[in-house]
Parts: sequence; structure tokens; C-alpha cells
Amino acid sequence: MKNSDSKEFAFIAHIKLGHAIKKYSEDGNYGYTVINRLMKDSTIRHFLENEYTIASPVSTYLVHVGSMLSNSAANFLITILTMVLFLSYLVSSTLIANNLQDKTYENAMLRTLGWN
Repeated sequence: MKNSDSKEFAFIAHIKLGHAIKKYSEDGNYGYTVINRLMKDSTIRHFLENEYTIASPVSTYLVHVGSMLSNSAANFLITILTMVLFLSYLVSSTLIANNLQDKTYENAMLRTLGWN
């Protein structure tokens, strides 16, 4: 990493910068120059090399594909759960309606035969 250019790596850093608009308007490559200065400092570079991993584009892509698959699996399970809930509502309402209709018919027949 000693002779490497910062454009070759994908570091994400949150740097609080005072008067950022002014500095970026004066120099369009200000971010690159700051990163290059940070990478030239051996203590910061040593800390970054030992504490953080540098993700390659392939591993980032695989993580993205894995998250997409888990999201689609969760959506599939939610869809199945919704269908099961709808079917259970339909079956229970049909059974209750049929039971009520049978009891009404049964009570009407018993009243016709003289039962109170």
C-alpha cells in the first residue's frame, strides 16, 4: 500500500470538514489529496491496514446478491402467510355461516312440528 493510489481502493470515511464547499470549489480533487495525505501518514495507514478489511468488488457483489435473496425469501414467506391467513378466514367464515344456516333450518323444522 506504500506506492498505491487512493483511487484503487474503496474506503468509506466520514470526515468532518470545515468550509467544505469553499475547498471543493477551489480544488475539484480535494478529496483525493486529503486521502493521499492520510495514506502517507504511517500511523493512520497502519491502523487502517490492521483494523479494517478492504472489500473487493466481487465480495461486495456477493454480499449484495445474498441480501437480495434474503429479501426475496422474506417477501415470499410474507406472501404465503397472507394467503394462508386469507384461506383460514374464508374457511372459518364459511363454516360459521353453514352452521348458522343449519341451526336456523333445524329450529324452523322443530317449530313446525310443535316444539317450543
